[in-house]
Amino acid sequence: MNKTQSKQLGFAVELAREAGEIMKHSVRKDLAIEMKEDKTVVTDVDKRINSMVIDAVRKEYPKHDILAEEYSPKSKNSGYTWVCDPVDGTMVFSKGIPMSVFSIALVENGRSSIGVIYDPFHDKMFTGVAGFGAKLNNDKISVSNEYSFQGAVIGMAAWKSAQRDIIESYSAFIDRGASVLMLGSIAQMGALVASGELSASLHPARMPYDTAAAKVIVTEAGGRVTSLSGTSQAYDRPIEGAILSNKFLHDKLVDIVRTISEPDFTYSE
Repeated sequence: MNKTQSKQLGFAVELAREAGEIMKHSVRKDLAIEMKEDKTVVTDVDKRINSMVIDAVRKEYPKHDILAEEYSPKSKNSGYTWVCDPVDGTMVFSKGIPMSVFSIALVENGRSSIGVIYDPFHDKMFTGVAGFGAKLNNDKISVSNEYSFQGAVIGMAAWKSAQRDIIESYSAFIDRGASVLMLGSIAQMGALVASGELSASLHPARMPYDTAAAKVIVTEAGGRVTSLSGTSQAYDRPIEGAILSNKFLHDKLVDIVRTISEPDFTYSE
């Protein structure tokens, strides 16, 4: 990779480390917890890390945009956007369960070019740079090679306010011989697809905070990432959920989701 990409990756990794330290020292302590309009929770740690990311980007890349889950400054329409989920898995984090991650991506004109997902509780740093592969703690990673649902392990996330009800696909996957896990963190499940522990992961999120980084990491690990409908999408604006897979199961996953539910969200790239 060139010097610019190397610097951008280093910047993202350093932010991930800083965020990870905050998360590790806060997970089992009293947290200020609020309920957002969408009925999901947010903690003071989410907000603190969110602010840290904004300050760091403004200092290092003042012309770039920022799209972060808890607060985003006004767009500069620069074509370069740092997309961040400060604590992905806030619900489990708020319960003192150490299963959350920090996620950040640099998205260039809708295309994720650099992605970092950091699990601070197990010191797992997942990185991906478009055209240069994906790594876990500097070791190259690749997706699994399951061609059938029999024996596959699939991650899922579903909730009431999502634009698409995919929970019925849970039974469809089980009926075909797969195991299904709900780990509480969309970005973490995406990272586990990239490293081969999961065969695929699906979620119906409307915003790209927890998918933008996983998009480039999974793709560079040899996998495939699309909307729930199987289409390509940009990651600096609203999305139609996502399917992240080892690519061999991808079309089958799209077909199952398509037969079970229809979106109430219109996406245009």
